[in-house]
Amino acid sequence: MKSTTKTEPWKAAQPQILGAGTSLQNAYTQNAPGIQAAADSITGLMPSMVQKYQQGDAGTNAARDYNVGVLGGQYLGANPYLDQVVQQAGNDVRNQTLAATGLRGLTGGSSQADLVSRNVANMASNLRYGDYNNERARMATAAGQAPGIAAADYLAITPLLASLQAAQAPLDAAGQYAGSVSGLFGPYSQTRQSSGLLGSLAGMAGLGLQAYGLGAFGGGK
Repeated sequence: MKSTTKTEPWKAAQPQILGAGTSLQNAYTQNAPGIQAAADSITGLMPSMVQKYQQGDAGTNAARDYNVGVLGGQYLGANPYLDQVVQQAGNDVRNQTLAATGLRGLTGGSSQADLVSRNVANMASNLRYGDYNNERARMATAAGQAPGIAAADYLAITPLLASLQAAQAPLDAAGQYAGSVSGLFGPYSQTRQSSGLLGSLAGMAGLGLQAYGLGAFGGGK
C-alpha cells in the first residue's frame, strides 16, 4: 500500500519562487569563476607565506636574540667603553683634586695623594656600579618585553589563517547557494509512504479481528 502527500506553494507565489531560484542560480553561475580565481590566487601565495612564517620576521628574531642575551647576563660587565670612560674620568678627577688641594697648600704632601686616590677610586666604583645597575635594569625591561616578542610569532600566523579561510570561498559560496535553494523549495515536496506486504497483512488481520468482535457483540444480544 502506498500513500502520497504533495505540498505545493500558493499558485500566485509559484512564479516568484521559481524566479528567485533562477536568480540564485544565475548569480552563483556568474560569480563562481571569479570566486574560484581569487581562491586560486590566495592558495598560490600560501607556500611563500608558510616559508615566511617559518623563517620569522628579521626584526622580531633580532629582538628575541638580544632579549635572550640580556636575560642571560651576556652584557653584564661587557661594556667595551667602560674602562676608557673610567680612565678618562679618573684623569679629570685627579686633575681637579690636585688643583683644589694646591690652592689649600697641600701640594706634594701625603694628604694630597691620599685625597686624590680616594676621589679617583670612588669615581671608578660609582661608574662601574652604575654600569652594572643599568644592565640589570635592561634585564628587567627585557623580561617585560619577552611576552610581546613571543606573541609576535602568533600574530605572524594570522594572515596565513585568514588565507586558509579565503581559500574556502568556493565551498562557502556553493553551500550558501545550496542552502538558499533548499530554503525556497524545501517546504514544497512530495512524500510517498509504503507499508509493504507485512504491513498490508497486519492491516487485513486487524480488520478481521475488528469484524469478529463486532459479530461477537452482535450475537450476544
